[in-house]
Amino acid sequence: CVGIVVYRGLYFGLFDTLRPILLEAMPADWQKSEVMKGAASFSVGYFVTVTAGLASYPLDTIRRRMMMTSGTGKNYSSSFHCGMSILKEEGFGAMMKGAGANILRGIAGALVLTFFEPLQKLYVQARGGDPSTVKVAGGG
Repeated sequence: CVGIVVYRGLYFGLFDTLRPILLEAMPADWQKSEVMKGAASFSVGYFVTVTAGLASYPLDTIRRRMMMTSGTGKNYSSSFHCGMSILKEEGFGAMMKGAGANILRGIAGALVLTFFEPLQKLYVQARGGDPSTVKVAGGG
């Protein structure tokens, strides 16, 4: 539970914070281009997805390790005990085993952040609403 709180907090918090900063810092002619705004959103989205994934990955490793050793005779008294045991016996690298796959999977998370606003506006327009009234966090 804690891992997803860290992940989603960073995922949405960083995106909503960094996207308007980047869009405002872009040259004026790029700000007029939907393609450039989309590329900027994707770049921020990918950075945010990878950062959030790497920040929460050790917590996922602890969760997985506790599940995998359940019933095997190796018992941990708490998540903290599990994390400390991993660090002591295997080092920090063990906490990040498999994180590379999450980095590649981050492309999908970046696409979600990139296309959410345009798809939401299309949906509102299809339902007969005014897409300009759609308020999206992160400077939409």
